[in-house]
Amino acid sequence: MRKVVFMVAILLCLGVLLCFKLCAFNHMENRYKNEIAPDFTLQDLSGKEISLSDYEGKSVILFFWTTWCPHCRRVLSTFNTEYKDLIASDIELLAIDIGEPRPRVENFISGYSIDYPMLLDFDGSTASRYGVVGIPSVILVSREGKIVSVSNSLPFNYKELFLK
Repeated sequence: MRKVVFMVAILLCLGVLLCFKLCAFNHMENRYKNEIAPDFTLQDLSGKEISLSDYEGKSVILFFWTTWCPHCRRVLSTFNTEYKDLIASDIELLAIDIGEPRPRVENFISGYSIDYPMLLDFDGSTASRYGVVGIPSVILVSREGKIVSVSNSLPFNYKELFLK
């Protein structure tokens, strides 16, 4: 009987956590959708400064992640295989590591063959400006500079979302 009660308690806790996560992303989606994406300037792994405004007139995928996130690792690999298709569709991808030192990120991605820009949000201020509450977070910014989608994965219809 105790095992049943324990399992029910665990399932309820997981349900509450899942609901919180979904509500948090729904809040992000509602709060930021159709707003102008805040500009930022971050360093890439070589120390070069890159700004969102450098991609004015292009659709941009912002992928917020960390090295300790298992799902982020899968998404990094997926984006690497999709990157050539994204570029061919005139869509840029900016991967933004949140709050980790450069050596940790460099060491982590040395096991990957990353072709897209890897940016460092050392203090998490850019993630905070975008209202990121969980990782991974994927934010789509249209050619007009507006946020068109906020989610924890790349929407299957992301190309259509950029056209709206």
